[in-house]
Amino acid sequence: MRISALAVAVSMSMSLPVMTQQRRPAGTPPPPIAVTIDLQVGGTAFNPKEISLERACVFAKAASLYDVPGTYRAVNWHDDRNGSLNFTVWQLGKAGDGVNFDLGAGGKRHRVNTVPAGPAANRTGSGKVTFVPRGAGGEFTVDLTADTGVRITGRVTCSAFVPADDNGLS
Repeated sequence: MRISALAVAVSMSMSLPVMTQQRRPAGTPPPPIAVTIDLQVGGTAFNPKEISLERACVFAKAASLYDVPGTYRAVNWHDDRNGSLNFTVWQLGKAGDGVNFDLGAGGKRHRVNTVPAGPAANRTGSGKVTFVPRGAGGEFTVDLTADTGVRITGRVTCSAFVPADDNGLS
């Protein structure tokens, strides 16, 4: 039964345009978004079961960071037993692209910040996260070395994205 409910949620969210600005009636939550995490963290698999959350994947086509205009896509996931994954991939025009990545796995926290805006002291780790659109969602390819020295590689897939300003209240 869980698989069919998840399939329905995925098929419903797959029909949404990537950057839809349509509003839902006030108080209506966003549809669930299926997220698949398939990473290697220092050679150890980090792939919690597919999850479905309302605001797991977010997109902003008009944002700024340290007064530098740009766009971003973000993934936010947390599970008390399995860890957490929060990252934002920034596209900051002439300033360049970067990622702010935070992964909690196996009782350890791994961070990467390659965003070219803001104080240089904030930058840590290295590598990149690329994004390829797929229908209403897309796939991130991760190739990073964290502040802990641990290499993190793999993919994170979102079935759709919710606009960053979509809180379901307007």
